[in-house]
Amino acid sequence: MHAVEGQDYAQVATRLGIPKATVGTRLHEARKKLREILEATMAELRGGQ
Repeated sequence: MHAVEGQDYAQVATRLGIPKATVGTRLHEARKKLREILEATMAELRGGQ
């Protein structure tokens, strides 16, 4: 919702019925996981470097 629909954290929080801080935490954790996956994939593509 934040990235695709352009809603701010408060709008997402209201829509999901959760605190605004939780929206930020969940987005932070999702970005962290995505970064880890992409880094591992890139390492594989580079031959494990």
